[in-house]
Amino acid sequence: MQILERTGEKSARMYLYGDIGEYFGGPTAEIVEKTLSEASDVEEISLRIHSQGGEALEGLAMHDSLRRHPAKVHVKVDGLAGSIASVIAMAGDTIEIAENGWMMIHEAYGGSFGTAAVMREDADMLDKITDRAAKAYARQSNFSESEARQMMADNNGEGHWFNAEEVMSHGLAQKIMQPVEAVAMAVDRTRFPNAPKVFQHTDAKGKAAEDLRRWKAQQKAREIAIRLRMLDIEADAA
Repeated sequence: MQILERTGEKSARMYLYGDIGEYFGGPTAEIVEKTLSEASDVEEISLRIHSQGGEALEGLAMHDSLRRHPAKVHVKVDGLAGSIASVIAMAGDTIEIAENGWMMIHEAYGGSFGTAAVMREDADMLDKITDRAAKAYARQSNFSESEARQMMADNNGEGHWFNAEEVMSHGLAQKIMQPVEAVAMAVDRTRFPNAPKVFQHTDAKGKAAEDLRRWKAQQKAREIAIRLRMLDIEADAA
């Protein structure tokens, strides 16, 4: 999976479009780290983002890889930096967002299976992920870590969707750029029920809709696997 292209002797362009992480069929933290390592001589990276998010731990690792790289990272949000993709955007030395762009922040969430003790451990992990994200937002924005944490907890943990002007007012970007008309994305409202209506039925020539169908199929397969696992446990107990 190629996510970086050289644009000059010491410059490169990197794309994070679509979902984040192997589970969602997107790039992994390992791919990003390897890509950046192979571009250790690059001094300027333009990172284009259009993603509704994905695997939180993968995204946090990507954020850290970008911050470790010696190059100046210039983030450009072409459409949406949602969920963990908005955390990745915070790795930028500069951040711009399209006039028709959005950012979304929220508390980390995920599924769990097992005993009460296992679920408590998973809940603790989600809190740690949320805390890491809040630190990233606070470092770039004009609000504190505790204020970031509260924003993420609003709306029962669904957080907030910010348009370009709101992103600017919160200090999450330094510049609004021209709108990217070709960019569109269908956001899965089972994951993000508070998504603005502009995302409900958008479709970039069928690609966004196909990405959404693939994600739902993966979710269904996961649910079936969990049910089968439960049946196996019940059979062993019997």
